[in-house]
Amino acid sequence: MTDAPASATKAETGKRDSMLQILGLPMNFYVVLESRPEMAGAALLAVLVMVVAYLVVFSWVAVAWHRFVLLEEYPGALPAFGGRPVLPYLGKTLLVALILMLIMIPLFMLVGLALGPMMAASPLIGGLLVGLMLGVVFSFFWLRFAVCLPATAVGKPMKIGESWATTAPLSGIIFGVTVIITALNLVASVMVGVSILTTLYGHLVEGRELA
Repeated sequence: MTDAPASATKAETGKRDSMLQILGLPMNFYVVLESRPEMAGAALLAVLVMVVAYLVVFSWVAVAWHRFVLLEEYPGALPAFGGRPVLPYLGKTLLVALILMLIMIPLFMLVGLALGPMMAASPLIGGLLVGLMLGVVFSFFWLRFAVCLPATAVGKPMKIGESWATTAPLSGIIFGVTVIITALNLVASVMVGVSILTTLYGHLVEGRELA
């Protein structure tokens, strides 16, 4: 009689762990927060360090790629770090991201208020429309602002305002491209989400084994 609850608990734990693996949440981080709440600060600090490391590596690789394409500078086994504007590139990237954040937050609120009734009546259609609109605006501003990044990579710093002015002649084309890219990304995201939901239902409800 005592084995049944234990077996049920073990089964539920196994399903929970499988679900977390499907969703991509690192199990070690989850276990630390669950079993050692006092370690949450250290765990979050570790995440912050990983984010900073990721941004540095991203900037390092991006600078190498810009210089390879624009200057025909062929990297060795590892792209050169010293003497390259990796940190200025990172700083400019964060500045562009900050400007985009200042644009997108109020826009998100306005779109939410304007399309609130539609989202209440049809969450799926309303959510897709909001995602498409915000994605297009974000991508458009990003492409208009971020031309300063390759300029920084090749040692010809450009202000963000200059990037906006430089891309003005192609603003219509850039907008069209962002609509296409955002729509394709949105469709792909929806399909991935549907696939994940199908997998979760099959494993957790029907008891199917994960492939």
